[in-house]
Amino acid sequence: SYKGTRLGEGADNVYTDNYLGLAKKGSEKTINSKAIYLQDEWVVNERLLFTPSFRLDEHSSFGSNFSPKAGATYKFSDNSRFKTSYGKGFRAPTISLLYMDMRRKMGSKTVTVLGNPNLQPEETTSFEFSLEAERDNNWAKISYFNNDVTNLISTERLATTPTETKSRYININ
Repeated sequence: SYKGTRLGEGADNVYTDNYLGLAKKGSEKTINSKAIYLQDEWVVNERLLFTPSFRLDEHSSFGSNFSPKAGATYKFSDNSRFKTSYGKGFRAPTISLLYMDMRRKMGSKTVTVLGNPNLQPEETTSFEFSLEAERDNNWAKISYFNNDVTNLISTERLATTPTETKSRYININ
């Protein structure tokens, strides 16, 4: 739950807050989010470790999302190993990202940051391969990874003038 003037009139139950002679609009919003995460480590044999994990998110605005992940470590020796992982991810926008309506004077400039109620959750697919080794006080790792993000949450500049900077949150595919 979030209630305050940083939401301006962007959310529900708009009200006016009077503070030190200034009247500012505020509003409030409640979002429910629950998640369960399970992980296990299976020692397949003395050289191979397998780590599956599962996360289930339940979000009042974006529904259910299942995010599995699996990783494996293969030990070549006591000092070297190969690791790999593959997984899915999910991140729902926060109340601020969705409903913010903040205007602040910063010196001679007004800074405005707007939420975007049309934002979609970020979804990721990622994988990684790496080789690791150590000897005495020396350690080395070489990795290759790839993160594919859909609906990345970022900002978009709407206006920039000598007296105003205005931006809002957006999704980037």
